[in-house]
Amino acid sequence: MKNALCFLALSAASLFAQVSTASINGTVTDASGAVVPQASLLLKNTQTGVETRTTANELGVYAILNILPGTYTLEATMQGFSSSRMEPFALVVNQRSVFDFHLAVGKVQDSVTVEAVGAQLQSATAELGSVLLSPA
Repeated sequence: MKNALCFLALSAASLFAQVSTASINGTVTDASGAVVPQASLLLKNTQTGVETRTTANELGVYAILNILPGTYTLEATMQGFSSSRMEPFALVVNQRSVFDFHLAVGKVQDSVTVEAVGAQLQSATAELGSVLLSPA
């Protein structure tokens, strides 16, 4: 009986360690490098149209957790600054990505699109995740 309880406790603990989502975080700054507190960020899944919104804190830092794997765009906006948008990028299981934004002073209708996104390296941890696709 005691062994069975230990097995159940260890099994339950290992279930919580398995992560099937991704997360992103970063900092929003202006052209001088000063933080932009309360900037709005919009993460949009390009395949489903599902949107997730968040706001940067007083240090210009934001985080979006529990993101399902897929292809996304990410946009940062703040009144008095041009918006900045990351073109489509892929997120996979257990990926933790950092996307920093540098907003330029401008009109509300001005927009900057970042088209070249470098190789997405997970520098936050040494963990590795992957997505298994079934044949169609």
